[in-house]
Amino acid sequence: PRDPLLLLADPAGQLLVKPGAPGVEEVLLDRIGITPRPERAAIDAEELRVALSLARARPRVLLVGQLTPGRALVLAEAGATRIDRCASWWRSMPALEEFLFRNHQENLPAEGEVLTPSEAHAALARGDYDLALVPAVTGGAPRPIPTLDPPEGTLVVAWYDGGGELAERNWHGSVLLATDGLDQPTLGLAWGTTGPFQGGTPTPAPKLGTYARERSDARARRARTALLQRLAQANPEDERLAGLALHYAAQEPSSPWASHAEATELDPQALSHLLAAAAETPPDRLTRGIWDGIALVLMGKRDIEGIWQWVEPVSRLWPDWTLGELALAQAEIESLELDRALELLEKIGEPPEPAAMSTLGDLRRRLGEALRAAGREEEAAALLQGAQGR
Repeated sequence: PRDPLLLLADPAGQLLVKPGAPGVEEVLLDRIGITPRPERAAIDAEELRVALSLARARPRVLLVGQLTPGRALVLAEAGATRIDRCASWWRSMPALEEFLFRNHQENLPAEGEVLTPSEAHAALARGDYDLALVPAVTGGAPRPIPTLDPPEGTLVVAWYDGGGELAERNWHGSVLLATDGLDQPTLGLAWGTTGPFQGGTPTPAPKLGTYARERSDARARRARTALLQRLAQANPEDERLAGLALHYAAQEPSSPWASHAEATELDPQALSHLLAAAAETPPDRLTRGIWDGIALVLMGKRDIEGIWQWVEPVSRLWPDWTLGELALAQAEIESLELDRALELLEKIGEPPEPAAMSTLGDLRRRLGEALRAAGREEEAAALLQGAQGR
C-alpha cells in the first residue's frame, strides 16, 4: 500500500488521507471513510442533491461531516448561502480543508465556519439553518440512528450506506432513498419533512456464523437486498422498490476483471416491475436515475435485444430521456441502421450529464467508423472530428 498523503492525530481518532486525484482523496477516521471513495462520488453527490431538493431555496446549511471540493460544488450549485461544518474531528477540519482544497480554492465557501459540537447544537436549536445534512460514511459499524426534533423550518437529513447492516435496526424519521443508477442504494432519514416511503419493521439479524464467514462484498450485497426487501414490504404499491429488491437479490459474485456492466445481473422480473413504475409515475429523480443505470448496463453489455425490450418503451414515455436515446442509437449502430442512428445522435445535441456526454462521444466515434466502412467518407469525417473534440 502507498503511504498516506496526510496523517493527523485528533482526539476523535487517527485521520488519514489516502492517495488519489487532488481534491477527491479519501479521508479515513480510524478506518471509517468520512469522505467518499472514488466509486462512491456519484452517490455522495446524489445524497446531497436529494436533501437539497427538499430544502428551501438558497439554504443555510450545517454540514455534519467533512467538506470536500465535490460536496462544496454541489452545495454551491444549489445556492447555499452559508455552509458551517462540524463533526467529532472538528479540531482537524481546518487542516484537512486546507489540504483537500489546495488545488480547488475557488470551491471553498465564502460564508461559513468550522464549529465545535456545542456551538453547532446551539445554532441548530436557534433555527440558524434551513438544512442540517449528514452524509453517509463507509466502513466500520453503522452510526447510531437518533431521534431528533429540529426547530420549525429546519430540515435534518442523515444518510446511511445501504451496504451496512440497516434492515434489522429501528429507524426514526421520514424515509428517503437515493441510488447511483442501479448501484449504491443509500437510506436517508429526515426530520422536518414527510418522506415518500414507509420504513416498515426491523428484520431478523443474520446468524453470527453467517456474518463471520462472509466476505465484505457478499455482506454488502446481502445488506442491500435486506434493506430493499424491507422497504418493498412496507410499501407494496411502489413498483420501484419491488424491482430494486429483486435486482439486488439477483446479484452474484463476479470476476475482479469484469466491467461494471458485465458484473451486473439484470433480472427480467425486476425489470418488469421497474418498467411498470416508469409507466405509472412521473419520472422523479429516483425513477429516472434507476433507468439511467439500466440503459448504461444494457449498453455496456451490448445487449441489443434488451435495449429494444426495456429501454425503447420507456423512451417513448419520456421523450427527453437522453440516455434512452443514446441506448437506442447504439442499438441502431449495432444493427447497421446508420441513417436512423445518425438521426438520433443529431437529435440529442449536447447533453449536460457527464455520463451522457462520454457515451455520446463514444457513439459518434463508432458511427463514424461504420459510416467510413460503408463508404460515406464525408459524414464519417464530420462525426469523427466532432468526437475528437471531446
